[in-house]
Amino acid sequence: SKYETEAQTALNLGSRSADGTVLLYAGEKLSAVEARSTFIDLADNLNITPDVKDAISDLDNAVTLGKDHSILNEKIINLEYRIEKALHTKKKENLAVLVELGAWLEGLHIASKGIVNNYNPSYAEILRQPHIAEIYIDVLAAIIHRTPNEKEKVLLESISKQLLQVAKLVNHTHKESFPLKKVKELNLVAIEIKKIIESNDNLPKK
Repeated sequence: SKYETEAQTALNLGSRSADGTVLLYAGEKLSAVEARSTFIDLADNLNITPDVKDAISDLDNAVTLGKDHSILNEKIINLEYRIEKALHTKKKENLAVLVELGAWLEGLHIASKGIVNNYNPSYAEILRQPHIAEIYIDVLAAIIHRTPNEKEKVLLESISKQLLQVAKLVNHTHKESFPLKKVKELNLVAIEIKKIIESNDNLPKK
């Protein structure tokens, strides 16, 4: 899809990156190919495809050759670095941060969904992430303050409000395990954020 603002495109690029990574590790190559196609469309929309095409090719080759997870992880990290470098080179540091945020939020969505479906106190510990949500709330506030685009402001303010709920849930610092009730609450918020990020109502389709 083609989104109306670069901010939304960047958030979705990060989200699709997280999806693709999980699918590759799970061995779901067909779905990973679909995620790759969407990823490239979004990279095109941010005009960074020429900067990341070599990293994409390296990852493709590693997948085709059936390399192990350590090699795949190395190629994925390189691709993430190339995306960040390309956006910084274009003086679009805000977008680089939003790509990271999109990936983190999708990771939160995937992890909370998996733990709800197969709850285990030790698995749930990965959701105990003090301060990460607060950092992103502060970063979003700065981006919102700087952007002249009203639609971008509305989008980022909506996400920021949801992040306040995420912060309350992931900053679980009690001595007991991260309870299933909180994991379910977190997953519902993550689903809502995913809807906001992916919403394309009344926007032109690519």
